[in-house]
Amino acid sequence: MSNELQLTAETRAEKGKGPNRRLKAQGFVPGVYYNAHGENILVKMSAINFTKVLTKAGYNKVVTLLIDRDGAVETKPCLIWDVKSHPFKPRYEHVDFLGIDPDREVTLTVPVVTTGKAKGVVKGGMLEWYRNTVDIVCLPKDIPDNITIDITLLDGGEKICVRDLPMPAGVQVIFDDNFAVLTIKAKGKASDEDGDQTAE
Repeated sequence: MSNELQLTAETRAEKGKGPNRRLKAQGFVPGVYYNAHGENILVKMSAINFTKVLTKAGYNKVVTLLIDRDGAVETKPCLIWDVKSHPFKPRYEHVDFLGIDPDREVTLTVPVVTTGKAKGVVKGGMLEWYRNTVDIVCLPKDIPDNITIDITLLDGGEKICVRDLPMPAGVQVIFDDNFAVLTIKAKGKASDEDGDQTAE
């Protein structure tokens, strides 16, 4: 389970390019909090604080959004769902927060990472990725930082497909086809033309 992080925000009354531009000039990031119950709250937060939380949370850790509404603070567990960055300036333009229910499953994308050095790589082969993320469904408390594969025993020409991924307790991977995630390209061998081909 990922540790929750807190982010303080305030409500904002105005929306649109003009007001948002003024907020950013004052050091804020404009955003919106919404959930499955139809709640929709316009918010603003310190750009510095948001950057710190985004660096730690990414898109798959629960963030506790503390929204100040006229002096009353509302606690909203959520995920950072979408972030728009300026095309050439180092700043964030807008952020969407997706409210979550601790007792309801969420669907999201998490990275796939490896551990160990593959047998085929030791022999001179090369690790080749086809997909480095997968879609999962789980309760918020079970959201993993990533899905880790031990590739130590993987030899040249062998693959890991999505069905082979080790899922943490309470986490289910979502897929229609058993697509390849990675392969070990044997030394001197050409890689598959289509990395998305399904396993037979």
